[in-house]
Order: sequence, then C-alpha cells, then structure tokens
Amino acid sequence: MANRSKKVVLSARVPSYLKAGIDITSTCLNKSTVSIIEEQLEDLIDTTSITFPVVLSSERFARRERLSIRKLMSYIWNDDEIIFKLRIGIIGDHIAGSILSRVADWACNDLFKGEYPLFGDLNGHLTQNPEEFDVIEKHIDLEKVRAEWDTLNAYMEFLEKNKPLNPSYEQYKKMLNNS
Repeated sequence: MANRSKKVVLSARVPSYLKAGIDITSTCLNKSTVSIIEEQLEDLIDTTSITFPVVLSSERFARRERLSIRKLMSYIWNDDEIIFKLRIGIIGDHIAGSILSRVADWACNDLFKGEYPLFGDLNGHLTQNPEEFDVIEKHIDLEKVRAEWDTLNAYMEFLEKNKPLNPSYEQYKKMLNNS
C-alpha cells in the first residue's frame, strides 16, 4: 500500500521579489523553499490569536481572553471536513464567514439533533484537563447532516443572495425538487 502524505498542495501567486527573496533565504539557511514557507506558516498560526470561543468556555473561564490559532486547531481539528467546518462555524463567523456559521447553526438545530457530540473531548484535551474547559456541547445527527450538507450550504447561500426572501428550509427543498 502506498504511503500517502497527509499534506495538501498550497498554490499562491506572489510578487517576483518575494519568490526571489524566498529562494535567497532557502540558500542562506540551507533549507528547502517548502520548509521555509512551512516554518513561516507555523509561526503565523502561533502568533495569530482570537478571542477565546464561548462555546469552549463558559463564564466560569472568562478570564481567558485570547487563544492562538495553533491552540484552537489542536482543540477542533478533524480530518473529516464536515466535522471541522461545523466546529469552526459554531465558534463564529469571525473565523468561518457568515454562510458557514449559519450552516453550522442550522445543522445544530432540532431538525438535525442526534447523538454525535460535535466537539467531543476536544481531541483529548477535555479528557486530559477537564478543569480547563466548560464545553457547550452540540449533539447532531451526523449522517443526516452529511446527507444534506450540500443542500444546507446552498440554502444559506440562497438566503444570503436573495434577501429579504426567506423561505423555510423545507420550502427551499421543495423549490429545488420542483425545478
């Protein structure tokens, strides 16, 4: 069986002077261009922070004001794209954007209520340090959310683009079926 990398391809257009600068830096440090870029990205997520998410901490932990993106990722990362997107969406539109945040809120309503704990044990952090967190858990029917993921996203985009039109989710699905 092939050893598949867990890495993804990142493609970006940058000014030529930046590319030349990265090449010079990699030569000076005797490192590959990829490792130079990875180190800079790692540093960026270490030094960028957000307000500690309410969903991970009740008023009991209000003393914590900031959380690095790296630490946040250690709590919420999941290889399953839908689970990860739901988690960042629930945390808020300041990190997920308005549409994904609305999709996540909708996926956590009664229509999709189920047994799957969306945040679980925060990738082991809750189990290791239960006194550190007061997670406001959301339980969803993950398979139902998966089955309707594309429709949910399309519905939220439809609502965003067609204000003040506001059909219910069921009405929207009927409109799709009738078209």
